[in-house]
Amino acid sequence: MNSTENLLQTITINGGPELRLYDASKHVAGDRWQVCLIAKMDIPLDKASICLDDASREEFIAFKQSLSGPARFEQKRIRNFIKNTEKENVLQDLVTVFLQETQSYLSHPEFPQKFIMKQFNEHMKRKAWKYKNDDQ
Repeated sequence: MNSTENLLQTITINGGPELRLYDASKHVAGDRWQVCLIAKMDIPLDKASICLDDASREEFIAFKQSLSGPARFEQKRIRNFIKNTEKENVLQDLVTVFLQETQSYLSHPEFPQKFIMKQFNEHMKRKAWKYKNDDQ
């Protein structure tokens, strides 16, 4: 199966991060496809101007260093067992619905900061879980 990602379009969000939409569809069998849309947006970590206590600030610095780049928002939309003749229409429908459902969310001025904080909080939960399980 082919697992390449072909860039469909790039949308600049509020003059800032770029939302990139990819076709990552795969041929399954015969005339059938798994139609896959992948949306990616890299969010620079300097978009997070947050108030943290000293200990959390040190953790946030470590978190930023662990990423070694921007935070990445990524979502996939998949439809399975699609006829070859319907593939392009299904992909376009996935793009249209994705943009309808997410564009206001992604273009909200607070999205970058809230997304980075969500990633940081998940990082802290994973770290706490690992610490807890390493003690057992």
